[in-house]
Amino acid sequence: MSLAVMLAGLNTLRPMAPGLTLLAFAFVLVLLPRNWSSVAGSGIGLLGVLASLAAAVLFAGVKSPERSDLLYDALAKSMPWWMAGVIPTTIGCLQRSTSPNRGFAVAGILSAAGAVCFMAASKTLSVLLAASATALIGAATIPLASSTAGSVGAIETFRHAARTMLSVLLIWVILAVGIALLLWTDPRFDLKAPTTNRNSATAIGSLLATIALFSLIGWAPLSSWMRGGSLGVQLATTTMLRVAGMVAYVKLAQFVHVPSIAPIVWAWAMGAIFVNIIGLLAAGYLDRTVARQLQSLSSIAIAFLTFADGDVRSPFFLSAMMVLVFVTIVGAGAAAALQACEISVGGALGSPDGIRSIAVKSSLYLLAGLPLSFGFWGLKLAFSSALESGSGSGMRQATFFASVVGLIVGGFALLRRWNALKTRPALPRMEEDCRWLVAAGLFASAIVAVAGLWPQPMASWMQSALENLSVETTAAPLKS
Repeated sequence: MSLAVMLAGLNTLRPMAPGLTLLAFAFVLVLLPRNWSSVAGSGIGLLGVLASLAAAVLFAGVKSPERSDLLYDALAKSMPWWMAGVIPTTIGCLQRSTSPNRGFAVAGILSAAGAVCFMAASKTLSVLLAASATALIGAATIPLASSTAGSVGAIETFRHAARTMLSVLLIWVILAVGIALLLWTDPRFDLKAPTTNRNSATAIGSLLATIALFSLIGWAPLSSWMRGGSLGVQLATTTMLRVAGMVAYVKLAQFVHVPSIAPIVWAWAMGAIFVNIIGLLAAGYLDRTVARQLQSLSSIAIAFLTFADGDVRSPFFLSAMMVLVFVTIVGAGAAAALQACEISVGGALGSPDGIRSIAVKSSLYLLAGLPLSFGFWGLKLAFSSALESGSGSGMRQATFFASVVGLIVGGFALLRRWNALKTRPALPRMEEDCRWLVAAGLFASAIVAVAGLWPQPMASWMQSALENLSVETTAAPLKS
């Protein structure tokens, strides 16, 4: 009897193991004294990633429970490996901007990552919403660790933290209202097909839920409210929010999609692309240009997502997810590389040389969406699909041309700011925190470059995670 109980416990733990492991390490960091957590934050965070991977491998052969609110499908299996690329880069870019409170910031990253693992494994709406709320709270706490008491920058840092918390709260409220309207019009919550009850409440609910999910991914204008403060803190926060938004959209895409609002969503997405083009032209510093380029790539991916019609098997869906996965890894890495070149507390950059120059140049090259990056192949797939003839070809081609203009403007903006950076004063010798920053930048560049050299394995893995979603997740009624 005891053996049967133990096996049943293992069956239940299988989909929970990676998320529970990351949440446990986040809890440990919160309990540590401040002087310990500032030193141990990075190390415990990386140990959490390794432990999460070990837990995923250990429970890989355990049979999944038949009756559970969680499942262990291809998407859930891929989460620890995705987090193994995201967490080290986001932790790395916090080395200099959160040094007194690093443990608290890393705890926010780990709690968000653990909650995202639960989101990927959820098959009931209640678990999905609870896990997404936990992920948003974890990501929103990251800016709280970046304040510098007694300095002028502390005011701006506090404003950024407060603005981020309010933005996340607003997005969550919009998502909850949207889903509530969809459930009110179709209480079955059957994800086998898009909502069949067509009325104004359905359209409004779908639009609100879509706005909330796309805002987490990086849609203007709500995503723009999170700009400010340290570049590392800003991109670590938006990266974890983007990851949570991507997973939530994958789980809810078919249900929240209503064809009648598709033109509105597409027009908004096109507007976001042009807003970011203007922002790239107006950006005066390299760090702001990098942040704007990441938003531009996210907006381009979202614009192509609108052509997927909520179908996770569409090539538009796969290509957009390829670009967004690329952004979640390379964004924080670029922030880390740039922070390694700071010569003042205010964030002024110096002229990089040696290994720092390599880290910055590789990050900027990959951010431009050029060949040898995984994002390039995602863009290539989206562009080739957009140029095919058929229904809606005019909208797809308009998106293609707007995206090309955005990429060209972004590439030249990055090149111009890099040339200006070379005229800055020379950098001092690297310190320990600077080595962490450089390592994070090179780590992120290496991942997306290797994936770009051999894109087929990762693209096939992502396609499998999307196409082989459990029938219970995409078809069976979710419990509200």
